[in-house]
Amino acid sequence: MSISAEKLDHIRDLERRHVEIYYQLLETLDELYLVKETDGDIALDATQTSLLEMRRQMQFNVDKSVALAKTYERLNNMRKSGEGTTATHSEEDLLALSLEKELQEGETLNARVYSAYEENKELVRTLQEETAKYRALILRLQKLRPARGLAQSPNTLDSPSTGSTSLTTNAVREDTRITSENEVLEQLLTALRIHTGAGRPKT
Repeated sequence: MSISAEKLDHIRDLERRHVEIYYQLLETLDELYLVKETDGDIALDATQTSLLEMRRQMQFNVDKSVALAKTYERLNNMRKSGEGTTATHSEEDLLALSLEKELQEGETLNARVYSAYEENKELVRTLQEETAKYRALILRLQKLRPARGLAQSPNTLDSPSTGSTSLTTNAVREDTRITSENEVLEQLLTALRIHTGAGRPKT
């Protein structure tokens, strides 16, 4: 079943209007939040700030989805023509092939980043386990020292205890820092999946 050129133009026009309206909606919501934040009446919390960033990402996603759908349609038509993708007939064909190559490279990069993320997550888990063991040992050491150090001077006892507390504090800070970095990596991975078109329909 063929679609007339007039109907295709109408579909493209509706797609364009849909993207424009959605863009305006997101922009208005962003302005609403920013006005509240600027006036100081309602400060944005972490959740609202995250939603603001998500809307920006959704805006990009909607703009990209229409272009991707047209690209996949053009690539399918080129393959069905019997000439494959080696024969190009227009600049749009070349653009579609170039975009397909970029998407494939993006998916490869996405897989490498995901693998690195999983390795990092495993390292963080191991570090947290070892840190927990370390804290338990420090607590045991602190409990044993008073009993073993009755014959020692107070100054001798204070120094190791202070050092142990300092080491424990540093370990907690390092654990918190690495956990935060892991969360940032997870957010970056999610953004990368969206930008590289991960999960796109197979052609």
